[in-house]
Amino acid sequence: MYIFPEHLTLLDKFLRQDAHSQINNSPGTADALVTVGMWLHRNNLIASDPSSPLTNPTKTSPEDPTSDYMRYIHLTTLVALYHPQLQARNAASTLAALVLHADPSDEDRLRILYDLLENCTFAVLKARAVAWLREAIIAASQHHKEKNAFAGPYALETLQYVVFPSLDEVLLEDLDEAMEFLAANAPFLLQAVNFALFLWGSEPGLPSAVSEAGAQEQGQDNKWAHVLPDNMHATVRERWFEPLKKILAKIEQEVVLSEDELGPFGGDIVVLGERLARLEGTEWFKAEGS
Repeated sequence: MYIFPEHLTLLDKFLRQDAHSQINNSPGTADALVTVGMWLHRNNLIASDPSSPLTNPTKTSPEDPTSDYMRYIHLTTLVALYHPQLQARNAASTLAALVLHADPSDEDRLRILYDLLENCTFAVLKARAVAWLREAIIAASQHHKEKNAFAGPYALETLQYVVFPSLDEVLLEDLDEAMEFLAANAPFLLQAVNFALFLWGSEPGLPSAVSEAGAQEQGQDNKWAHVLPDNMHATVRERWFEPLKKILAKIEQEVVLSEDELGPFGGDIVVLGERLARLEGTEWFKAEGS
């Protein structure tokens, strides 16, 4: 058995209709499928013909170039979302990440990440997509001779607006709506600010592959300057960082951030505020005039 196509077919058959009910009614089956998938990946049994096209012509059309990798990751993330056991959810998420990183097509990996970040309605899965993006950037930096989309600024040029979307509209909402937004998106926002700290709060070390002007703009003491599009820090600060900071300030002024009253959400706000303060302490996000 290989992950493609046999294991993908098993997952699809199990989850095709009402994945939530299927997983909750038969969690042991979901456990078994994830375990088999992990074993297949560990033994490098991903595809019987690794050179074959990523898309399955019997299931796709030119207008919908969904790859087998994208389908497989979609199915495993359903287990990561709906399984009642945390350990099984974590295992399914790990399997999805392993298969994503095994995808030989950089463009396909970018398409999968973009699809999750743009279209997924679950903040926890969007948070995992941000973590997978960071893993792909780190992996690319460890293979300097290998050219891929994650080794330079192309990946972030493609994904920056879905990782750090504009929050101006949320800033204009009333307090209850702003709190509802934060409560629904806390995992994603926390992972995004952690990613920003990764990009702009790192120590120097890696050679920059950007142009001389770009290096000066991003700063040559930034370890990840080689993956940052020109002036990205300024646009992220304007459309995402500043509105988010103002939203938190509004909530802190009008709400007592008590975990007894707000539950885990109160803790999320405190952590998010602390991480934003750390980000503001970097060279790239300092307040104007400081």
